[in-house]
Amino acid sequence: MKTYSKVIEKIELAEDYLLRKRNKEAETILDKLIIKTPNNYKVWLLSGITKRRLGKLKKAVYSFKKVVELDSSIEEGWGLLTITYCELKNVKKAKNTIIKASELNPSNERLEFYKDNLIRIYLNFGPFFLDYE
Repeated sequence: MKTYSKVIEKIELAEDYLLRKRNKEAETILDKLIIKTPNNYKVWLLSGITKRRLGKLKKAVYSFKKVVELDSSIEEGWGLLTITYCELKNVKKAKNTIIKASELNPSNERLEFYKDNLIRIYLNFGPFFLDYE
């Protein structure tokens, strides 16, 4: 139980760093947590967000893929994976990704909305959600 509470504490610290845009500190914590808890989708999700903010888009893709491999119902993982593919100028991969997300989660209205709108919005108004240091 002690180890679990330490992991939660570290996740909360990383989230706090992200809120304060201290992305490199968050990255350091999350890289260590991935080694300790490789099956924790939240750690991978936060890692992907951090990597995006730092401009490490290919590493962000890897993190977001891990999120949806661990739990295919995580909307944020699918959405951020799709947007990151758009950032990498791979719109075809982005479209295939969000279609797969919708197929795996047919009753998820948000993923259906993403499928219908996310790439179109990105192409017309993006990029967004980036905060490169």
